[in-house]
Amino acid sequence: MDNCGDEARLARVFVGELRERGALGDVVDLFGLSRVRVCECCHCLLDEGWLYGDIEVYCSDECLHAVHPDVSGDEVYWTAWEG
Repeated sequence: MDNCGDEARLARVFVGELRERGALGDVVDLFGLSRVRVCECCHCLLDEGWLYGDIEVYCSDECLHAVHPDVSGDEVYWTAWEG
């Protein structure tokens, strides 16, 4: 499941490390990155995507359906985050 370009591989690893340490939110807040989100499935950084249950963020149909295979239209919508 690789929806990011090759140039984003290192960033994805870094984001994964930050998430594991519980520090990703701190970095986003520290640098004022209010429009940056991280896909729940592949950890790709994004500024638009699927929002599930007003909490979980997914970069693509593939990632959304990998986690929620039976998702219905009233549970999810496409959005963009602006900073």
